[in-house]
Amino acid sequence: MIRVQVKLFGAFRKFAESGGGGVQLVTLELLKPTSIHDLREHLAVKLESLGTGFNDRSLVAESAFANEDTVLEDQVLINSDTVLAILPPVCGG
Repeated sequence: MIRVQVKLFGAFRKFAESGGGGVQLVTLELLKPTSIHDLREHLAVKLESLGTGFNDRSLVAESAFANEDTVLEDQVLINSDTVLAILPPVCGG
């Protein structure tokens, strides 16, 4: 099992799992290595299942995933436990 903790920023923060510590996150448990492209679906399903009102899959589709070093392309494969961030698009100046 691969455990991916996804830190939530911006518009995603209100959909976090309840808990303390000040960091909004969700934990995904994957049965096999998964691409960032497919991780988007796993995250959307998880957010919908939390009962926090998430219903915007397009927000997940338009957002970037990043590790501590770089923004990850959709073809990147997640094959071990990790912590990622999801960064929603922003506008303004």
